Amino acid sequence: RRDCTSFSQLTFLDLIHLSLAGPIGGISYLILFNSYPEWPEVIPMKFVTTGTVINSLRQVFVNHCLPRAIMPRNVTKFSFTLFDDFCRDRNISLLVSG
Repeated sequence: RRDCTSFSQLTFLDLIHLSLAGPIGGISYLILFNSYPEWPEVIPMKFVTTGTVINSLRQVFVNHCLPRAIMPRNVTKFSFTLFDDFCRDRNISLLVSG
């Protein structure tokens, strides 16, 4: 894993927006977007559960680094208790818009 502490004030994966799209043709899409630098990642998913989303995020974080915060949108299928535990265990702020 990369060390995120050496990055400047506004860093890669500081805040990622997380959304779900679909299904389209039986496939849903986990969409991650970072505002700075502009970085999208789209992960096709046959089954969308909180667990499958968390597993996909683990893979993204292995390839990059942990964000400081995640803002989920359009994710009504989530168990926010499980997702909040996942974020808290990694010291990631979970931002939920009201």
